[in-house]
Amino acid sequence: MDRTRDLERIAKEMGTPRLKTMLIDSPSQCPLGYVMKREFSDCCSHVFLPSIDPPLAPIVDGCRWLAQEYAPLLQQWGEFRTFIVGGKIMETVFTKRRESGDWTWCLMHEWYSLEELR
Repeated sequence: MDRTRDLERIAKEMGTPRLKTMLIDSPSQCPLGYVMKREFSDCCSHVFLPSIDPPLAPIVDGCRWLAQEYAPLLQQWGEFRTFIVGGKIMETVFTKRRESGDWTWCLMHEWYSLEELR
């Protein structure tokens, strides 16, 4: 199953923008200026921001690497991620960058609907 295609299809159906995302086979395939992410990453530990030299990415069986357009506001403001299973919201987390440069997240107990955010 290709989750990237599913997410792009859903965004198109909902009329919401989505960052361009593509599967890559190795770090050397990551386009300049893109973020590299690993599927099923553990709390942001496998997210590499754009750099001149591609990072040495660990090989994790059954996981693929993605290249995604860089969104500088995510570093400044953070992002909400909602996990949905069977059409039911399981939880929402807020991921943000600390002053030290590393990333952290917290579980959200309330969130805004897309309509409220427009």
